[in-house]
Amino acid sequence: MMNFKKYTSWNILIAVFFLAAAGFVYFYNGILNSLSLSLIIIAGIFLISWLLYNTDLLMESVRGRGMKYSSNAILFSLTIFAIIYSVNYIIYQNNREFDLTENKQYSLSSQTKKILGSLNENTEDVQVIAFFTPENVAGENDFKDMMERYKIYSKKISYRTVNPYKDPLLTKKYDVVIAPTIVFQYKENEKRVNEISEKEFTNAIKEVAFGKKKTIYFITGHGEKGFDKDDPRSLVYASKVLREDNYNVYELNLPLDRKIPENTDLLIIASPKQEYFDYEKKMLKDYIENSGKVIFMLDPDSYLFADLLKDYNIEPQKAMVIDYDDRSQRQGLGKEMPVIASYNDHGITKDFNVACVFNMAIPILVDNMNNREYRALILAESGIYSWGERDIDSLIEGKKATIKKDEDDLAAPLGMAVISESYKTNKDKNKKDTSEVAANNEQEEEPVIDNRRGKVLVLGDSDFITPNFFHLSGNGDFFMNCVNYMTGNEQFIAIRAKKVLSQPLAMTEGQTKTLLYLYFLIMPAIPIIFWIIINIRRRKRDE
Repeated sequence: MMNFKKYTSWNILIAVFFLAAAGFVYFYNGILNSLSLSLIIIAGIFLISWLLYNTDLLMESVRGRGMKYSSNAILFSLTIFAIIYSVNYIIYQNNREFDLTENKQYSLSSQTKKILGSLNENTEDVQVIAFFTPENVAGENDFKDMMERYKIYSKKISYRTVNPYKDPLLTKKYDVVIAPTIVFQYKENEKRVNEISEKEFTNAIKEVAFGKKKTIYFITGHGEKGFDKDDPRSLVYASKVLREDNYNVYELNLPLDRKIPENTDLLIIASPKQEYFDYEKKMLKDYIENSGKVIFMLDPDSYLFADLLKDYNIEPQKAMVIDYDDRSQRQGLGKEMPVIASYNDHGITKDFNVACVFNMAIPILVDNMNNREYRALILAESGIYSWGERDIDSLIEGKKATIKKDEDDLAAPLGMAVISESYKTNKDKNKKDTSEVAANNEQEEEPVIDNRRGKVLVLGDSDFITPNFFHLSGNGDFFMNCVNYMTGNEQFIAIRAKKVLSQPLAMTEGQTKTLLYLYFLIMPAIPIIFWIIINIRRRKRDE
């Protein structure tokens, strides 16, 4: 009778080989296909056959004198396993990420974290349904990774993936015609995206979970910057970013339309070159007094609205900010490009610590004695090496050969962004009972912002949001924070998602195959070879 036992001595090595081959096929293709499963089944057959023909060897090892040492080894291994399991459980329950990329491209931006934190106050989850075909495994994995990062900061996010081929009814229900299609739902609101990116996902969540879009009008008709695509100093890119951030954005020709639309949430006036008519100024004044919000962006050649802004304690100066900071010069910035690195405490600038760069900016002063109903606050200031050059005509025309600070120039620091708001006391906001008032009558009540009144924000530059400057340092973030605050979207004030820098690892086909062979064939084979050598030496020693 043929002795099969002697042929099974290599079955364990063969099983390990087939398991390694299955792992190689799986990682190479990205899916557990029929070939991978076949290799795993073959490995299982060889392993089971070895166990069937070597049961006596197993029983002998159990009854042998080495059992005592084996038991100790098993107990030690179980202890190590328990420790590793406990550590992994703690890490799983306290999920943290460490992003070592240069611009933190795998970390969520502070804006996304704020929005996700705001979701926790909602009663229902934001449902995310993603439709992926079986061929797009990489995209589906990227989607899951992104969603898991979102779930770290909000328990009100739930998601699932759908194969359009396996669930045609659900695919038809959502009218999905291309994949990937990712549907964000909150109550009756729905938003679809086709791109896997933090910007797209966060904007979709904002749109479905936080109500209707706000409307912004950019006033034109007086030489203001508009949306002309052919003008390198236009605001076409800024308007694009605003629309991506869930705003309705339009131009408003005030001399032609002669009224401010009722759906206006914010007016922006960017560097007008002609004086406004009196009836237009009155329209702006009435709009502000009726809870309207206006952002003025002024340049040295658009020194306007002095009388109107003085009513709100803001005094733009006919001068140009000159900055002679050596650090700016080393960065290649001209003296007419002041760097803003100092911010005062306000909702717009809270936790904002990124420098901004203006271009040919004007200084802005504050005098809170003009109108006691409003209080103006300097949000951003120029550096200590700057001053306000009053002889701007000679400076612009190049007649001033040497630029230096004169006695009549303005001294640093200079206001570069100023906001004026109305305040009220806490007593006006929340009526207290008599006993409580009596108990706190010695304490001065801290005033709070009255959002029922209008707001005026003046920026000493309009170039900083043009295409060449928008992504320079913190310019774009600062502008969007101003817009979010003025439109009542304070929860969205933050630093936004970073642009992903492409830094691929380029390898040839041969290098790729070598790496795969190294990880899935050579490295697993090393301990097997040592095991064979040790067994051969033991047999020779026993003989």
